[in-house]
Amino acid sequence: MSILSIYPEHPVHPGYPDHCASSLDVEIETRGADTAVLTGSVKDAESGISVSNARVQWNLGGETFSSENGYFSTIVVAGEGLVTTSLANYQTNLKAKVQLGSGETKKILVFVAPVESSCIEAPDMPLVEEIVSPGMEPDASFQPFAVRVVYSDLVFSALFPPYDEKVNIYLGMTSDAPELSPYLLLFDSDDAYAPMTGTPVAWREVTEACQWQQEEEFFSIPLELLPKGKYTFYSLVTAEPDGMPTFEIRFFTLDLSSID
Repeated sequence: MSILSIYPEHPVHPGYPDHCASSLDVEIETRGADTAVLTGSVKDAESGISVSNARVQWNLGGETFSSENGYFSTIVVAGEGLVTTSLANYQTNLKAKVQLGSGETKKILVFVAPVESSCIEAPDMPLVEEIVSPGMEPDASFQPFAVRVVYSDLVFSALFPPYDEKVNIYLGMTSDAPELSPYLLLFDSDDAYAPMTGTPVAWREVTEACQWQQEEEFFSIPLELLPKGKYTFYSLVTAEPDGMPTFEIRFFTLDLSSID
C-alpha cells in the first residue's frame, strides 16, 4: 500500500513522559476492568508554557488536575468520549471522539487559550517563510503546523492563532520520493489527504473572527507507508481565498529517508 491509497483513522499517539502512575500501578488498576489511563500535559496556547491546576474531565467517568509541570494522569472509564479541559481565565478546550480501549494508556497534549487573547491581523500581503529549525510541537506565533515521529508513526498537529477576520487555512505536503514528486497533497476538512486537482481544498474555513484553531494530533500515518525521501510541509493562511492575492505560507522540510 502507498501513501496515496490509505486514509487511516486519526488516533492520538503517545509521545509524552509518564507521570503520577507507574506502569505497575496502571497494570494493577486496569487489569480485567473496563478502565483505561488518560495522561498527558496542558500548555498555554500563546506562550507554550505548562499550565497547572487545569481541570481535565472525561465525560464517561474520571477527572484530575494538571500538576505544576502541566502533566496529568488519571484512571477513566474506557470507551469513546470527550476530554474537557478548563481553568479560570482560559477558554475551555473540548477534545471529542477520543478512543480509549480497556487497559490502554493514552497520552494527549492539550492547549488552552487565554480568554483575553488578542486577535492578530490576517495576512494583507504575500508572505513566504521557511522554518529552518522546525519544532516537534506547533507554535501559534512561529510554526502553526508541526509534524513529528512518534514510535513508528508520523503525527501531525496544528495550532493557529485567532485572526481578526475570517480566514481559510490550507495544510499540505510534497516529497522528492519518485512515487510522490508529481503531487501536492492537501488535507481536507475531514483530516484526509489527497493530491490537489483544480481549486485547492481548505483544511479549515474559519467563519468567525478571533477563533483559535487547535488540533493537537489530528492525523497520523505509519512510516512504513511513506516512500523514503525528503518531505516538505506547508501551511497557508488567507483571508482572500478567491485568487489568494494575500496569504502567509510557512514551510519546513524533514528528511525521512533514513527513518524506519
